[in-house]
Amino acid sequence: MKKKELKKITPYCYKRVFDLTMFPQELLKCYGLEPAKYYYIGSSNISVNERNSRWKSHVVAGYHIGKNVLDFMNKYKTFLEEQNDMSNEEIDKLLFDTLEVVSKHQLIENAKKFESDLIAHYQMLQAINETQSIKDRIFIINSHGSSVKIKDNKVKFKRKLFLN
Repeated sequence: MKKKELKKITPYCYKRVFDLTMFPQELLKCYGLEPAKYYYIGSSNISVNERNSRWKSHVVAGYHIGKNVLDFMNKYKTFLEEQNDMSNEEIDKLLFDTLEVVSKHQLIENAKKFESDLIAHYQMLQAINETQSIKDRIFIINSHGSSVKIKDNKVKFKRKLFLN
């Protein structure tokens, strides 16, 4: 079987946002979740539909997906299945059709650098969660390739953030 050749498009950086702020803390706690916005940041040079399709197949198969991402997606899916009367199609839409293009770039390398900086931005916001109200908390569910390292409340930059 010949591998399908994907049409290359303008490289972009994207985010997926899973907003759980409207659910009660006690209920979410039963699923190992918190009322917060959960972010996944990525970059790509294939169509949005193909990117969503790959996201779904990788999450379902647990293939090339970070442990934190897979853990969150499984908990969120279980929560949606048990606490809502949504159809499987509606649940799939909430889990897998969430891509929002943040920026477009001339080269995929530039999109990947921007992705790294954006992950770092959300990591720093997550680091101050304790000072935020419950409804304003955020979590970044992927951190691979981030341009910062946060340890013991200290931030180390691997390189200059946000290119000029």
